[in-house]
Amino acid sequence: MSELMGFETMTVDGGTSWRDIRGMSRRLLDHAQNDDWKAALEIQTRRDSLIRGFFSSPMVASEVDSIREGILEILGLDEEVMELTRQERGRMGAKIYRIQFGRKAQKVYVDTQNSI
Repeated sequence: MSELMGFETMTVDGGTSWRDIRGMSRRLLDHAQNDDWKAALEIQTRRDSLIRGFFSSPMVASEVDSIREGILEILGLDEEVMELTRQERGRMGAKIYRIQFGRKAQKVYVDTQNSI
């Protein structure tokens, strides 16, 4: 257990630990679930940089299971975020279509009124 705690609390980039990185992944999902895409993007950008920094150091064999568990958790959370992103993209696409359709309808109306 002490090896796990060492791994979980090992820090990068001014004191950010693996536990913090995993927590950022959960907050990323929370922001995506709340349609706070700006905050989600900021967290993702920061987290991804920290992950790269974290894995730039060699790990010992006793940490492999803990690393795998964390990676699987992060991948699962990221999959949920990606699904929410796809849904949001679909909603935005539909919204853009309605706006474009409305503009075309307005133009037809104005053109019709001008030709009368």
